[in-house]
Amino acid sequence: MKITSGEVKNNLTFEHLEIISLPLLFSLMLRLFTRFYVPMVLLLAVIFYIISEVKSKHELHSAILRGESEITIRKSNILNILTPLVTNNKYLGSIGLLNTNITDTVKKKKLVNNLIQFTKGQSFFEQVRILDTLGKEVLRINGFRDSIQVVADDNLQDKSLRDYFKVATLLEPGEMYISPIELNKEYNAVDLPYRAVVRIVSPIYSGTNDVCLGYFVTNISVANLLSAFSRTLMTDNFPLMLLNHNGEGIIKTKEQILYRFNELKELSSIKDSLPLLFGKLEEKKTRYVKHGDGIFVFEKLKLTEELAVNNFLKEVTFIQPTNSDVYLVTYVALSNIGAFGGLNKVDVNLMIILFFLLLIVALMLTKRKMNELEMIDEITILNKKLYADQEKLEESIAQLSRRNTQLKEFSQIISHNIRSPLAGLTLLIDFLHQDQMKLSEQEKKEVIEKLIFSAKTLNNLTDDLFETVSVLDSGELVFEEIDLLKALDKSKDVLTAQILQANASIEVDTNAWRNIKYNRQYLESIIFNLLSNALKYRDENRALVLKITTEIVEGKKVLKVSDNGRGINLEWHGENVFGLHKTFHRDSSGKGFGLFMTKTQIETLGGKIRVESEVGKGSTFIITF
Repeated sequence: MKITSGEVKNNLTFEHLEIISLPLLFSLMLRLFTRFYVPMVLLLAVIFYIISEVKSKHELHSAILRGESEITIRKSNILNILTPLVTNNKYLGSIGLLNTNITDTVKKKKLVNNLIQFTKGQSFFEQVRILDTLGKEVLRINGFRDSIQVVADDNLQDKSLRDYFKVATLLEPGEMYISPIELNKEYNAVDLPYRAVVRIVSPIYSGTNDVCLGYFVTNISVANLLSAFSRTLMTDNFPLMLLNHNGEGIIKTKEQILYRFNELKELSSIKDSLPLLFGKLEEKKTRYVKHGDGIFVFEKLKLTEELAVNNFLKEVTFIQPTNSDVYLVTYVALSNIGAFGGLNKVDVNLMIILFFLLLIVALMLTKRKMNELEMIDEITILNKKLYADQEKLEESIAQLSRRNTQLKEFSQIISHNIRSPLAGLTLLIDFLHQDQMKLSEQEKKEVIEKLIFSAKTLNNLTDDLFETVSVLDSGELVFEEIDLLKALDKSKDVLTAQILQANASIEVDTNAWRNIKYNRQYLESIIFNLLSNALKYRDENRALVLKITTEIVEGKKVLKVSDNGRGINLEWHGENVFGLHKTFHRDSSGKGFGLFMTKTQIETLGGKIRVESEVGKGSTFIITF
């Protein structure tokens, strides 16, 4: 079994590692290293990626749970703080305490003392005020606990243009209004430093509830509410937002309180600064959204609905409840962001170690493969030499076989073709020797002529045999690049008279090939004999047409010489077409030597010749070089 170099090397492009160039050797090593290392690294990366994704999802889920817990606690705090404040506001507006005639100094002082006591009990008030039906302040107390301040009459303001007063004028007995979170204003300008408040407004009616005497307004400090949340010890880790229905409000972080209102152009609302977040808030489809390196967890709190659950407030109607809705939002940072964000430091160190271990393994496998290739390459070289020697041996055997066949044919030719003229000569000589005294001069003359004819025949046959022997015994033949058209022209020049006599036309097609490396004398002899044979055995009833074409068949050059001559009956003469002194048309002169010599020359150089013919249509001689 022969092993070809392509099979051994598995499509590698180098010939021998000992003589391979350094760039090609480096390229080969790199390819081998990549073949081993890349799949292992990819597999390791996929494993760590899956681990990272699992950890990231777990952390995300945990963050959502923590955020939801924070929201739940904040929601409970807000309701726990606002419920008594709203209840007290309703109570004060309904017991007749506030409809005191404050023009009476004694009554006003008593009312102020009562409100101070009411205010001292709360830690979330910014202001407590009474407005008349025209929106002017009748009484106002600022601050809470120990920093309470009763505003002097000269500093009381007109609040008739404020939105909360416009809504207050719509209140009926038993109704309340909770304003959205907004910035506190003094004299219709935003108060500095910024203070965000929620206002609880109750109407003050006369004892018969027939006439509205004014409005009781309490300002709840949102900042104080958020500060109070720190009692849960969670705000330090979770930044918190408390927003109104328009996305305005306060952000409480560990270090500071941030205000986001449309009135503060440089500090726009969350609706403008974080439209994706606010869009999710309005959709109500989810309770969290990813943003940056963390997630926002949120819940919409309908204050009026939650407060109405309280038994004391069940009979209260809250007008424009949508304005009272707030969004409670917290932000939970995620440490695991990115493709491998879920990996902790230990995981990353382990991954780096494994990458280096795989690098070492890949290098070892590459070195082992290179050693194998070196051994395979040596075997390949030996196999190539063996294959070359085998081809030479097969060529020598084929050549010896051809020579043996030719020698057998030559032996048959000698035994058959020489025997007949020799036998004739022997008979004539014996006849002449025994009966020469009885022969007349005329008979002697006829015998001598026959002797001369037989001798010439034998001599011609000997010459043909010597020419055949010269071909068979030819030594090192000279091969050169030959132009087929030029070799053809040379034969046409020699056969010009016969071509004109036969009115022959010769068509040549050399599209497949034109030049061939061959022995010049042999090629010219082959072409000459084939043309001469076609001219000699042409059909007298039609003009001779010769077609000479070239082809490439299975990588070998093929020459076809076709004619429209008489043709040969291959059923009768197929085995003798290329025999010596074999002729198939008795009315045409010929020794039957040309085709024999053509076949001998072609086979001597390792080629083949065959014929396709049909009587009355012509013949085609096909030569494979």
